Amino acid sequence: AIERFDPKRPDADGQLVSSVEGSWVGFCDFDGVRYWDSRSSQKQAISPPARTLPSDSRRRPDRNALAAKDYKLGQAKKLELEEQQRHERRLREAVHGKHSK
Repeated sequence: AIERFDPKRPDADGQLVSSVEGSWVGFCDFDGVRYWDSRSSQKQAISPPARTLPSDSRRRPDRNALAAKDYKLGQAKKLELEEQQRHERRLREAVHGKHSK
């Protein structure tokens, strides 16, 4: 159920606005009316976004080498990445100490 929440009265019961049932892999009903059902919905093709963040895993050289079946290069790039991550961890620990959050 979806309730209207009053932040000025956090302990008060909310006012029922709508009842929702279902799951993201099955169906979605609002107040007993089915708005979406995976069994009857038209399937959409999934395509990669036109632009991605620099941190997107699809940009990782080790992943791309493995996708191209260049396992030797993939392993070398993975080791480079892991060494860079260890170096960055040591820098953080030098500034903030070990195991700080």
